[in-house]
Amino acid sequence: MAMPSSRIPSEPSSAQVWCQLDAALRQQAIAAVAQMAFNLVKTQSAPSQQESEDDYPTQLDQAPQ
Repeated sequence: MAMPSSRIPSEPSSAQVWCQLDAALRQQAIAAVAQMAFNLVKTQSAPSQQESEDDYPTQLDQAPQ
């Protein structure tokens, strides 16, 4: 049987948790998220760069044989 919601303590909001973090931990969290974002962009842009290179043949590809 489920417990009534009034008995379950509410969790703090992410803003409350963020404000309670030490400045060094906040900086570490920002750096970690920035690194993840960089890696995501890097991995998603790599295939599109390869595709664009395949779309435009180089002079070596067009040289008579």
